[in-house]
Order: sequence, then structure tokens, then C-alpha cells
Amino acid sequence: MPKKELSLICKLPELMQEKGISQKRLAKETGLSPTTISKLYRNHTDRFDQRTLLVLCEYFGCKSLSELMEIEF
Repeated sequence: MPKKELSLICKLPELMQEKGISQKRLAKETGLSPTTISKLYRNHTDRFDQRTLLVLCEYFGCKSLSELMEIEF
């Protein structure tokens, strides 16, 4: 039986929608690059920088990384 591939999904679109902000505004307010924000928004990344995740968690008030990321089975 083949193993199911797991995916790590960023919840950035939902968090941004709840806060009513654009990718451009998020980049400006966090100091993260627009390219980084765009890749996370579209789930087009396979590596996650710790500083980036911490900055986003702090910005959105996440108490757990699971509020920002989830594993999809």
C-alpha cells in the first residue's frame, strides 16, 4: 500500500481575510519580503524559515503554530 503524501498548508489567506489586509500591506507591516508573503499565500514553498513563522505568528497573535500552519493528509 503506497504511503499518503503529507502537505504542510499555510493558513495565511484565511488570516489575512479575517484581518482585512493585502499581501502588500502584510509585507510592509511585518518587514517580510513580498515574495515570501506571496509564496506562503499560494503554498508554493517547501521550506519554512523560523523567523518568518515567528514574525507572522506575532503579527496575527497566534498562540500556536497550528493557527498558521496545518498538516494535510
